[in-house]
Amino acid sequence: GDIQSLQLPRYLVKGQNGLYLSEWVDFSGNGQVRKINPTSGQFEGSVEVGALPEFLLAHQGKLYVPNSFSNTISILTEQPFAKQTDIVVGDYPQACLALNGSIWVMNGGQPDWTGSFTYGSWMKLNSQGTITTEITLDQAQANPTRAVSSPDGRYGYFILDGDVWFLDAQLETVGVLISGANAYGIGVDPRNGDLIVGEAGDFANASDVAIYSTEGEFINRFTAGIAPSSFAVNP
Repeated sequence: GDIQSLQLPRYLVKGQNGLYLSEWVDFSGNGQVRKINPTSGQFEGSVEVGALPEFLLAHQGKLYVPNSFSNTISILTEQPFAKQTDIVVGDYPQACLALNGSIWVMNGGQPDWTGSFTYGSWMKLNSQGTITTEITLDQAQANPTRAVSSPDGRYGYFILDGDVWFLDAQLETVGVLISGANAYGIGVDPRNGDLIVGEAGDFANASDVAIYSTEGEFINRFTAGIAPSSFAVNP
């Protein structure tokens, strides 16, 4: 069936107590996260967060919400469904990942069109929500997008200037894994850790999805639709 009356819906995740959906609501104010009953499809509450909430993370009974048109993330509890706190991070946070026992936040940085470009970064949070590590992505004049984690939780993979990069959360280092990938979307096969990369193409015609090993070696490709960006694997 359909879930109606949404307000610029973005991303949906499964938590311990339901489904959670980030909504922009509008382009100039705060967004919200809604709790949805997975059986009935009915709303079970909403919590206001910051501006333009993006890909939220459900982890150990909490929701980590990057407010992508600000410099904060919101942390919500599932039970009760409520805001716990806001944490100041970097410019334009895009994603949160649970890696190597900690929460890492990927900040997109301010893009050129804002008139004040800033580099993206990764920030590591401790259990008190304090930033303990910051890695600035000043190797490329671009902004990082779309982050996913490896099945073992050691690596984060993300897109920067069309290349696929890695964050090693154990060594706290970053680097290029797949150069020249023309990447637009990214996913991970939970069975073996292979990377699934959607290629940008011309945004008017069907483009390819390429499969790479965890070492960045090309395995296979197939044609999908226009600008494939997200992936689910049926085990």
